Amino acid sequence: MTQDYGSAPSASRKRWVILLDIAADGQLANFGIESLKQLRNSACKNIDCADKAEVWVAAQMTVDAPSGQKAIPRYIFGPGKKGERLSDFVAGRFDAPKGMTEQQALVSFLQWASEHAELEIADHYALILWGHGPQLLMQPPPAPGCQDVSLYLTPGDLRDALQKVAVVPTPHKGIKFDLIGFDACSMSLVEVAYELREHVKYMVASQEEVPDLSFPYDTIVSLFRQGGDNVEEMLRQGVYKYIQTYIDYITDAVTEMTPATLTALRLVNCSQLEDALCELVRAFGKAEKESGLAALLIAARERTRDFVSGLYVDLADLAAELMNILNAGANTTKGGYGGQVPAPGDVSYWRYAIYEASKKIIEALEEDTDGTHSSALVLANCSTDGACNGGSLYMPYLSNDQWIDMSRPMFKGGDPSRGGKDFSSVLNDVAPQQLLHARHTLIKNTESYYEDLALSQDTGWYKFIVEQWTPILVRMASRDLNVVYSATQAARNVCRESKVRATPKCKELPA
Repeated sequence: MTQDYGSAPSASRKRWVILLDIAADGQLANFGIESLKQLRNSACKNIDCADKAEVWVAAQMTVDAPSGQKAIPRYIFGPGKKGERLSDFVAGRFDAPKGMTEQQALVSFLQWASEHAELEIADHYALILWGHGPQLLMQPPPAPGCQDVSLYLTPGDLRDALQKVAVVPTPHKGIKFDLIGFDACSMSLVEVAYELREHVKYMVASQEEVPDLSFPYDTIVSLFRQGGDNVEEMLRQGVYKYIQTYIDYITDAVTEMTPATLTALRLVNCSQLEDALCELVRAFGKAEKESGLAALLIAARERTRDFVSGLYVDLADLAAELMNILNAGANTTKGGYGGQVPAPGDVSYWRYAIYEASKKIIEALEEDTDGTHSSALVLANCSTDGACNGGSLYMPYLSNDQWIDMSRPMFKGGDPSRGGKDFSSVLNDVAPQQLLHARHTLIKNTESYYEDLALSQDTGWYKFIVEQWTPILVRMASRDLNVVYSATQAARNVCRESKVRATPKCKELPA
């Protein structure tokens, strides 16, 4: 039995509004169209009497930078709506003024949606950002005639956009959105989660590349309809179903597809990880003059799972590698550092301090697998290879294996235009030195705003990158510095006149 939209809804049925902002470059445009078609087909089905929620979808799609574009379409899909083509669901069009950034286009879309009669009142709101990865992912060519206009968003841009938009009616005490999802590669970043924690309750993103086919939008709407008010169970099911969608895909050097990963985070629970990361930074700082620190960090970094051509690390994996190396060098008769506590004045105390901070990071990123740990940051985490832990952090380093991968031709199915969302796809069919140059540009762009991120300010992580990690790379990899990192950025960091701004909140470690 189904119910037309015009019929009286069940008194207990909730109302979800999903807002989808598609920022596609030319390569991704048709993948964006396919996502819209899947949403149309699922959202416009009539409501079943067993559904716990009715779901409405508003979507905006821009191709390349919005600056100067005319008649940008804005769609609305909902129960009982009829139409054959996507154009039948256009609820408005928007002329973007010259010079409009992606951030401004997002703000305009959210304000439009909040004022639309079919969308303005709901129990729950979700925002999905569809595009490339970090900085959603890298800066593409700017809009013609607008050299300073960026297509994508930094974490700070996104935070500011959510601050600027009119407050969406919601019962969640000032948190504007229940959920933000990133249909974009490698966006399960600790930096992003921390930046948005005051504006969004949950975040869903992947540490790895998102496959070309994107989120399975044909199943997402049914999850929302069946979930109703039970947001956490809906997210948990969504994470696992996403992985099941890609479990049989071949992931190797031939297909150039990486294992699928997806994570749901409770953003209100960032404080434990903040404290642990702050403690790790302080432990690194206390050990700055220790001769073994550089070798420890390089060894751990080389062994750690990483993403975006070595720019980001799996934070829990980094912590685990630090612990493994430190334990191997500890007094094994006492069970390693897990079985002994050196005094603060002991010559090996710096190792123990790093070990303990690393252990706290792993604890802060443990998944709430059975739903009984409501204070956990990681609500759900899954990957086809079982090797990702849910949170990535900036720590640039390109290994020899990654350099070999970057040097390979990048083709898919014999077509030199992959049309994917990952770092390699954007730079497809480009010489390795050009790939390396693009990586240097991404490092420069990332570090141009990183100091201002809330995570950097509150933990001192960028202070560590500039004042400890960069000098270590200069000393340990001087001959290959431009490969493992960026010689130009290293020079900027080493020669900067001012100290990195940071106000870490955790307590001082013992002297």
